[in-house]
Amino acid sequence: MEVTGLKRPSGEVEYVEQVYDSSNLNRFVKELDYLTVTLPDTLETRHIIDKSILSQIKKSAVIINVGLGSTIVEDDLIAALQNGKLYVRQFLMF
Repeated sequence: MEVTGLKRPSGEVEYVEQVYDSSNLNRFVKELDYLTVTLPDTLETRHIIDKSILSQIKKSAVIINVGLGSTIVEDDLIAALQNGKLYVRQFLMF
């Protein structure tokens, strides 16, 4: 398994093979099998995962959002699911 991460600022992280900085988010998501979103709700992270990012994610990828707030634009996620750009294997909401 290869672990890839996104960090601001970028830099080495133990056990992470490749680290991207936030300016490379589009490039970061293209090859992921799993996207785990663990972001807090801040002005910088609010709606960071929108239709432009969702369109880059592989259809077979799994998105796991355990972050707080509205980091994913729900309307864009719903549209991607309805248009067949992504599909749901399991979706949990709390």
